[in-house]
Amino acid sequence: SLASSKSPSLAHCTFRITPCAAVSASALAISCHIHATMNKAASYVGKFHLMDQYKTFTHGGNYWRDNYRLNYWEDCMQPVVYRNNIYCGYRLLRRLGDWCWLTQDPKTLDYLTVKFLSRGRDNDLKMSFFLRQYCSSPLVSTIKDYFTIPHHLARTASKYRNISFNAIVYETTGTDLRRESSTGEPSSDIPLSMERRERCIQQVVQAVAELHRIGVVHGDLHPGNVALPPPTREHIQQFLAKPPLEHEVIRKDGEPTPAHLPQRVTEPENIGYGDGDIKLLDFGYAFRPVHGVGYTRDAFAPGTPPAPEYIGTDKKMSQPFKAESWYLGQLIYFILVDGWPIFSRHLGYNDEDLREEYDYCLANLESGQDESMNELPEELKLHFTPYILALLDRDPDRRLSIEDLSKDERFMRKRPKINRTS
Repeated sequence: SLASSKSPSLAHCTFRITPCAAVSASALAISCHIHATMNKAASYVGKFHLMDQYKTFTHGGNYWRDNYRLNYWEDCMQPVVYRNNIYCGYRLLRRLGDWCWLTQDPKTLDYLTVKFLSRGRDNDLKMSFFLRQYCSSPLVSTIKDYFTIPHHLARTASKYRNISFNAIVYETTGTDLRRESSTGEPSSDIPLSMERRERCIQQVVQAVAELHRIGVVHGDLHPGNVALPPPTREHIQQFLAKPPLEHEVIRKDGEPTPAHLPQRVTEPENIGYGDGDIKLLDFGYAFRPVHGVGYTRDAFAPGTPPAPEYIGTDKKMSQPFKAESWYLGQLIYFILVDGWPIFSRHLGYNDEDLREEYDYCLANLESGQDESMNELPEELKLHFTPYILALLDRDPDRRLSIEDLSKDERFMRKRPKINRTS
């Protein structure tokens, strides 16, 4: 088990440490049940109704989504925390994502990341313990510590007294591939070189293959869960020297913002990246499939277009590792073409529309008519296209497995440098 390295007796700690043994299967099951019930109660319409009551806070990009996240605080799914708050000795220095903050080890001063887990979604914590024990890949992020904090109103309002939130602590990373792509909010005017992109792809394959080797399906493969290495310490110190944007949470009608909501929110910033290896992150949807058991597409995170065999109401399939190949094929394409998805999934698309989208895009890729791939150096396009098509085979029986891909010497070997960035 992973014991927390911090003492609950510290003067500034107003929380309890949750030992690994206490995270029992029954407690996790109860939490998941509560989460599912709350999700049903909070309707889609209600979320946008809440958003419409408040003034917009933004930095002009796509990565400050707090207007859409207000319901997470309204429903007590996430804790209200602020920059410079200290939890278990970890000071929140900068917000890096929706629920992730840059911090430092209070003893070594190494930079770390604190991630607050949504209440009831404790699979990330449970899987983190498993990976800590069984995963040997340095390309897979593993936790260094964890803690639990109470609701910020637990001492003053009885309705919040039994509400608490888990947090995990891991080595900090650079920005993720989604944000750093040309279609995101890159920290540099110079795009990732083709050599760097190819190395990222090979490392993602290695990381996922290691998960599959120990019987784990990641369940949420997309560019936002692949992090580049952190920048230098000097870069981070310069990053910290400039204060972030912060906005007050203000109602449009002039009424006071309720105490259970944050009174101000901080911009999620792009920390940049440095030299080194990627890290595969976020195991909130990861699972260990049982051989022969059927799984629906709900086992995988929503958002990324699902494998064809999962299209349809409540279809159950028993090859989740092959389904993950489908997600990897989309991820490799995204990295290669610097931020463009191979499949579009427009609002209102039904299952038949999605099948037609797959047919159209894969036919273009196979015939050499894919515009984004055709902008790549010819050698790179010819090298990667067969692998992407093999991962995106509509038939899971024929689809290339990620473990087999990781053993393909031609795919994994270092190739001559290509002097183009796009």
